[in-house]
Amino acid sequence: KLVLDDAVPVGSDRALLCSHSSERREMWVTLLEKVFAKMAGRSYDLQGSNPATDIFRLTGWIPESLPFSGNYNWDAVWVRVLSGWQTGRCVVCLG
Repeated sequence: KLVLDDAVPVGSDRALLCSHSSERREMWVTLLEKVFAKMAGRSYDLQGSNPATDIFRLTGWIPESLPFSGNYNWDAVWVRVLSGWQTGRCVVCLG
């Protein structure tokens, strides 16, 4: 059983310190992040989280990871990533 409340971290200026929508009245992004953290057995302390693993858990989408230390044609990689991003076919995470 998962119990979810609407308590989320905020700063002294009451700005959200977690994922959130650009629309102030939308809470789904914040609550989705909170559910994900709770399902992973943690609170908002997601240090060490891997975006590729997180995307797979949320969507079932198998990510492609490219280590920065890899020997790639980075110009070609950038063209591919930018094209995917602009057409809404990919999510990009850098870390």
